[in-house]
Amino acid sequence: MEKREFVSHAQRMMEKRGVSRVLVTDRGKLVGIVTERDLIERLSSRRTGKIVPLKLRLAGCMDMRLAGPDRLIVVGPNTKIGEAVRLMVENGVSGLPVVEDGEVVGILTKTDLVRLCLRVRDARVEDVMTKNPMVVSRATSVLNARERLFKESITILPVVEDGKIVGLVAESDIARYLESFRRRAPYRHLSTMIQRLTVEDVMKRDVPTVDVDTPVSEVARIMLERHMKGVPVTDKDGRLVGIVTKTDLTRLVLWRSA
Repeated sequence: MEKREFVSHAQRMMEKRGVSRVLVTDRGKLVGIVTERDLIERLSSRRTGKIVPLKLRLAGCMDMRLAGPDRLIVVGPNTKIGEAVRLMVENGVSGLPVVEDGEVVGILTKTDLVRLCLRVRDARVEDVMTKNPMVVSRATSVLNARERLFKESITILPVVEDGKIVGLVAESDIARYLESFRRRAPYRHLSTMIQRLTVEDVMKRDVPTVDVDTPVSEVARIMLERHMKGVPVTDKDGRLVGIVTKTDLTRLVLWRSA
């Protein structure tokens, strides 16, 4: 998308296509990437507090540390999957533009790597899950949840009550809600109203869960069919014991390609 496109348009496109990032161009040339995390940071910051989302452009949301063709991490069509995944993991990115002869021909994302895990037949959830994940409660403020996501470099948080899973809150949920909320809320009360938002306002309810013996291929199927960034892992009593995320499956692909 061109850098002068509005954020509201980009968010609609992301939601429609089930993606968490867009490539940003300037007159057709790749200049950056905007992710859901970038949108959350801008939509809940004081600096853009009085900019209606309809008027906020992609150029104002790019991470300037990665802006410009010389700073972007890219791969080519013939790059081996193991090398591409290594670049993703080592640089903490969830997508790599695929460039050939200076032109963007595609993008490799963690969702693509989850699809590879549909073929895995000899691994279980216990082999790949993140144990004792960070959690939040329904009453946790959205800004606090956002800070935890940023600080821990994660994209999803289980919502727990009495040790049992009651929902999930992901970067995408926060980004979509804030965009809609900022459009509706009065300007002069916007900052205060955002501070009062809680996880319960934005979380997904009735989420599917798996146990430690579930095949990895089944978790991959759930992620793809339900457009989820992670699936909670529970024990026989329904208590949360872990989570399997796209990052966990990305690491599995890396291990298998080594």
